[in-house]
Amino acid sequence: MRKRIWGILAAGVVAGGLAGFVLSRDTKQATPPAPSPVEFRKGELFPTLVLPRLRDGQPGSIGDFRGKKLILHIFASW
Repeated sequence: MRKRIWGILAAGVVAGGLAGFVLSRDTKQATPPAPSPVEFRKGELFPTLVLPRLRDGQPGSIGDFRGKKLILHIFASW
């Protein structure tokens, strides 16, 4: 009786591993779209960009800082 249980358990593990392998190989990798190149030249205006403000959550525009020095720190954490 014990041999039979171990045999069934081993067959289940092998079948599960095989199914996992087959399913992981079948997924297609999505190709992310290529980013469009953006060129900035000295003296050009920055494109309009509206983001929520940290202090109140209201929309704020980069244009609000026109004529002032601004450090724009953008990062991603994925």
